[in-house]
Amino acid sequence: MAAEQRAASAAAEANRLGMERLAESNLNGDEAKILGLKFLTSAQTRKLCGAFKDRPSMQIPYMDPDGKPTGFYRVRYLGKAEGMEGATEKPQRYAQPPDTRPELYLPAGVPWREIQKQIEMPLWITEGEIKAASACKLGIACIGLGGVYSWRSAKQGQIL
Repeated sequence: MAAEQRAASAAAEANRLGMERLAESNLNGDEAKILGLKFLTSAQTRKLCGAFKDRPSMQIPYMDPDGKPTGFYRVRYLGKAEGMEGATEKPQRYAQPPDTRPELYLPAGVPWREIQKQIEMPLWITEGEIKAASACKLGIACIGLGGVYSWRSAKQGQIL
């Protein structure tokens, strides 16, 4: 029973941290569902990919222009990183499985195929999935790049 209570408490804490992070960008639980976001405990994050840190996270799935999952995802670590108090560098906030190519983040729930046809419509690009989702919520067609460093894919011959 104690293990079940700890797991439930960890899940509630991951959910709380995730909702707080979304609220910072004017997003809510309904939008989290549309975007397919999952709030993971430390154990779930580690189980998702052995290279990930043992921290609660938000799993961010990527979609194709038709709103179907591509299979690619990144995680946004939640809460404070243990042992980083007083450190001069910022703790790692995002991760993706090793040796995966970066993709464009197209927030779910946006009619990307229709937007593609409207060549006169402005299209914005920002760093970060949550910023892109927040902009789309405001009616701004916005694609997200999953961080500057994730686009360093010269070894894989990737060209945006």
